[in-house]
Amino acid sequence: MSLRWRWALTLSIVTGLAIGLSIAATLGLAARQLRSGVDDDLRERARAVIDNPLRALGPFTRPDGSIADLDAVVRVVDPSGRVVISSPNDPGLDIPVPALPVGVATVVRDDSTYRAITREVKVQGNTVFVQIAIDITRDVRAIRVLVRRLTLIGILATGVAGLVGWWIAGRATRPIVKLSDTAARVAATERLDTPIDVSGSDEVGVLARSFQSMLDSLRNSRLQQHRLVSNASHEFRTPLTALRTNLETLRRSFDRLTPEQRSELLEAAISEVHELGDLSAELVDLATDVRHSEEPVVQVELGELCAAVVGRFSRRAPLSISLVGSGATVEARVGQLDRAVSNLVSNAVKWAESEVLVELAGRTVTVFDDGPGIPEPDLPHVFERFYRADAARTTSGSGLGLAIVDHIVGAHGGRVFARNRPEGGAAVGFEL
Repeated sequence: MSLRWRWALTLSIVTGLAIGLSIAATLGLAARQLRSGVDDDLRERARAVIDNPLRALGPFTRPDGSIADLDAVVRVVDPSGRVVISSPNDPGLDIPVPALPVGVATVVRDDSTYRAITREVKVQGNTVFVQIAIDITRDVRAIRVLVRRLTLIGILATGVAGLVGWWIAGRATRPIVKLSDTAARVAATERLDTPIDVSGSDEVGVLARSFQSMLDSLRNSRLQQHRLVSNASHEFRTPLTALRTNLETLRRSFDRLTPEQRSELLEAAISEVHELGDLSAELVDLATDVRHSEEPVVQVELGELCAAVVGRFSRRAPLSISLVGSGATVEARVGQLDRAVSNLVSNAVKWAESEVLVELAGRTVTVFDDGPGIPEPDLPHVFERFYRADAARTTSGSGLGLAIVDHIVGAHGGRVFARNRPEGGAAVGFEL
């Protein structure tokens, strides 16, 4: 069942229940008030008979001994239930004679309805029962007519409420239907640039804006994936071509090559294999969603982490690498943060002439080198995937090191930066 139908049906049911309860309460109150008025009248008449039976019953008797016509049926019965006298309008009501005085009861005779009261009376030392009944047939019929009319009105009102609910639901669900159609169109065409109306300020408008944000994020992700695949295929092509060339040369000219030439070709092939392995590992790191990594987030001392990275590079780098400043304690994934700092230091070692300096300032890590610096046009792009400045095209590396730094730092809620030093060299780092 569609949302529009559910809204219309719900509104109809709620309206029907409200009208039904209102009708029942109104009719019940009207019937109770009418019956209360009749019962009060009966009790008043019965009280007059009990207080002075001769005076009360005397005016009701004609000279011939019968009771005069009244607006009520009046009967006098003995304890055995035999009717002693009755009014001419008595239709032969079957009003039981109780052993004790009782209240008011309803008595039905043919198509007529009466409210009757029975009271015990002492008349000249004899015990008799006086029964007084008032015909309420017209009132009962009027209430029944009112029930039918109000029921018909309730049914019509429920139907109208259903139609109004259908109309309101149609207007309310129209933006949702449009959004659903757009989602279906996006799923069918895979066009993530499909426009969405986000002008509403209600919940549906918020949903539309969230959906638009999701599409924008998916579109950016797809563009990044396409760019990553395109760049990766280009980066893989060069070492694969070199590897294939070296291996084919060895196969065709193995007997004609000197041992030194064979060793040189093998070393070149191994170097290309290592480069392919490094590139594959970096691509995996870059494609991994570090936000949902299985590595736990723990308290990390930036000073201790950077000291460990500097110690590793100092043992194998042919230049001076030092650490200054003090770092704060941050919440991070140790392995990922270590990779980010290592990539920064590795990048600085590649360009430095004699010295690399790692500076800590609270939550900020900056790596300085004394190399040629970064050309100004390249500064905004150094953290992009596979981006290489003109001067870096002849060096080793995949162009993913700083992109991985940006990927990791962004996942930890930080930002990266790169600038040139006035005295020469570059300063590249991040702030958490």
